[in-house]
Amino acid sequence: MRCVTTHKLDLLKAARDIYRLLDPYAIQLEEVSSISKRNGQLRGHAKDPITSGLSFDAIVPGEYWGKTGAEFACLVPAVSSLALTIYL
Repeated sequence: MRCVTTHKLDLLKAARDIYRLLDPYAIQLEEVSSISKRNGQLRGHAKDPITSGLSFDAIVPGEYWGKTGAEFACLVPAVSSLALTIYL
């Protein structure tokens, strides 16, 4: 799975060797949107699936899908669509 947010892709590609750890989303999306440091070691994170999911949950009630039988279609070819799809 590749993300179309090129600056995040470029950041990971250019600096992958300096990260001691990449979180599962960073590995899956092949991007880094957040960097942390623990015990002197850099860690790369992709937070978009988490933040997209929180936003989605705040807008769409959890019981919505069961009550309505609605389906989900995401037509935006951007990182937000990949992140939301991973979250769901």
